[in-house]
Amino acid sequence: SWARRCVQETGINAEYMGTLNRNILSNNQMAAPYKLSETLQQALNKQANVEHMAGIQYLALSYWFDRQNYPGTASFFRAEAEEEFKHMRIVLDFINVRDNKVNLPVAAGLTEIKEVNSPDEAFQLYYDLELANYNEYNELSKQAIAEQDHNTHNFLAYFLTVQTEAVNEAEVWLAKAKAYTKIPGLFYHLDFEVKKEKNGNIDTWKEAFHGAK
Repeated sequence: SWARRCVQETGINAEYMGTLNRNILSNNQMAAPYKLSETLQQALNKQANVEHMAGIQYLALSYWFDRQNYPGTASFFRAEAEEEFKHMRIVLDFINVRDNKVNLPVAAGLTEIKEVNSPDEAFQLYYDLELANYNEYNELSKQAIAEQDHNTHNFLAYFLTVQTEAVNEAEVWLAKAKAYTKIPGLFYHLDFEVKKEKNGNIDTWKEAFHGAK
């Protein structure tokens, strides 16, 4: 089911997703309230595209760090890319289960990729994207409240929690990247640290949603 895929791919609390899924299905006979409004449908499709483009950007950063011989940071951004692609799929699944048209994100070749020239530039871009993503979800949540679509508002609450933790994580890594790039050769220590952190506990920021395991 849609709820089961959400749990498997994101680690969202199973009880919460089950309740959300039941709430959606219980409204199945109410055609107008059940379907997303056109404005919310368009906004959510746009947000899925934002997630997709962020994933492509992080994949580009992963390859850049790999070329600079920083394998730990390359793995870090590859994992971040996979998280963005998962979020894209979850948003599209939600649109689809609400009986609305899904507009698949643009092809990767049409996505504008920003180039970086140093590790601190890469982590600044990472922070900027995570903060922008938080703001996008916050605006979506406001829109859902304005339209009294409480189901969509509850769905978006998960992503706001995720992005709050993601922005905090990005801010920490950005501060470290700025410090470690001031002395030539020192970034290799951060490369080891970020690899150990990401590989050791890749989903820690999701615990803010459903509690520690």
